[in-house]
Amino acid sequence: MSTATRAPKQSSFTTRNPALSTKAFEGQIARAEAKGETGMTATGTYLKTGFLFLLFLGAAFFGWQRINVVEGVIVDVNLIWLIGSFISVIALGFVSRFAGRYIWIVAIIYSLVQGVVTGMVAHVFEAQFPGIVIQAALITLSLYVTAWALYTFGVIKVTKGYRTMVMIGTIGVGIFLGVNLLLALFGIQLNLFGQGSWLSIAVAAVIVLFAVLNLPIDFDFVRQASAAGAPKFMEWQGAFGLIVTIIWLFMAVLRLLGATRSR
Repeated sequence: MSTATRAPKQSSFTTRNPALSTKAFEGQIARAEAKGETGMTATGTYLKTGFLFLLFLGAAFFGWQRINVVEGVIVDVNLIWLIGSFISVIALGFVSRFAGRYIWIVAIIYSLVQGVVTGMVAHVFEAQFPGIVIQAALITLSLYVTAWALYTFGVIKVTKGYRTMVMIGTIGVGIFLGVNLLLALFGIQLNLFGQGSWLSIAVAAVIVLFAVLNLPIDFDFVRQASAAGAPKFMEWQGAFGLIVTIIWLFMAVLRLLGATRSR
């Protein structure tokens, strides 16, 4: 039996990125092997990620224009676009689990609606702290390239221990943010973000850290899925997962910069 048709080990396909479902990849690989449909490559995945990123940028520019700022003061926010896009992002996150061959549709729509949300949020930050968006974009790019280089040249090795550490940390961050949001709904403000306190800066920095640490896992996931013989259309699944992490990283960096500038 060739390497391409060998059943992948469960631990080789572990990621905390909800868009890169281990079960989804393993199921598609098994079906691809049965039908002789292979062809997924890491290069193809990265090219599709670039395409989704361009769509995201275009939608972000559109979302940016939904916020009306006059002399540094926000005078109008299009809540229909903001709330509608935000709900769509959440819905698409669930749909992606069952999209199968139609994941490319989910990935494209997600990039567009998430772009609208991100553009609107970024404009709000820019109105408060001029120049912060370009800084966040450059830092995000630098972190992405650094993570890719460290993974590619073997400085960062995605071991079982590394995955476990990142998994625990990411889940912990998710629980923390969820509790903070739940308390806010009941009128209890912890004032952890945007207040310029050292606590708010520390929390924002930890979120950035775990966003970065997830990138090598995503790179490794795509590489191993390609080597295992995943079908060509699964490149869209991999690209979807990467764009999710990249946007998360940008938003985390934006929040961190906002917290430091509030001091």
